[in-house]
Amino acid sequence: MPEYFKETDPSKLPLSKHKLAQVHESSGRKNLYIASYCYSIEGMDMEAGTALLNELRAHISKPKYRLTVDWNEPGDMLIWDNTSVMHRATGGSYEGKSRRDMRRTTVKDMSSTRFGLNGDGADWRVGLP
Repeated sequence: MPEYFKETDPSKLPLSKHKLAQVHESSGRKNLYIASYCYSIEGMDMEAGTALLNELRAHISKPKYRLTVDWNEPGDMLIWDNTSVMHRATGGSYEGKSRRDMRRTTVKDMSSTRFGLNGDGADWRVGLP
């Protein structure tokens, strides 16, 4: 929601820290934990960090890594693991034809990095309000 957050200065908020590259504990597969709202890379100056984030986003957005779901029937459903899959809603073939009814169910992440790298014993996530 870029328009909603356009006046937000992330440097003035308590930010959540996460590993950029991690191992998905359930599957053992490596993945990048990155999203459009990733702000900076600890230990890198802003310019270099932003350049690396842009390069990584360009790489992971290539068509060969993308799955597009066409909604065909009422009741179609999609399930994914938020800890290892980036996702973004786009218009799609249903746009303007059908009302979107989205319902979310969240299952608690029990991995060792479930709260990021926010200090020992953290049981919360921080970030944009």
